[in-house]
Amino acid sequence: MHRSRIILSLLLMVVALAFVGCPPIVPPPPRDAPQGVAITSRLSGTVAGAGEVNLTLVGTAAHRQNGLQVIFIAKQLVLQDPGIFGPLTVTLNPGRESVGTLSSKTFPATHQQDFFLQINSEKLGTLVSDAPVTLSAQIDSSPPTATYKSTSGNVEFYRADDPGKKAVFT
Repeated sequence: MHRSRIILSLLLMVVALAFVGCPPIVPPPPRDAPQGVAITSRLSGTVAGAGEVNLTLVGTAAHRQNGLQVIFIAKQLVLQDPGIFGPLTVTLNPGRESVGTLSSKTFPATHQQDFFLQINSEKLGTLVSDAPVTLSAQIDSSPPTATYKSTSGNVEFYRADDPGKKAVFT
């Protein structure tokens, strides 16, 4: 009897140690759980009164995926070299939804995304646009690690408080 208790105790310790040594079982996130992505964005444009500029912005974004639909819920990019602009950030325009699509549920797939952006600059003010910046890329995973190209052409940004919507940045 005493011997069986010792064996049972040893078995319980082995089982307990096995669970302590194993990583916890974590279920995969739901399909529509937010996914984050690091971004480096290089763009060329024209600033009214200053001419042509080349900008590099870095930051992060988060999106949700529901089937073939991709909805960006957060974006925060910061200008690397503020130069004549002073501090400058790019976020999603809170008044517009930034929605995109995937061409397939499997990879590779084409991802096309419309971004309604808000540019916040110490020198230029808060800039918005009526048209989205549309980007597209062939992707092999989600979140993607691809290079996106603009397919929207020039997008005019104007001061949010300007009823005449005079372009400040294109």
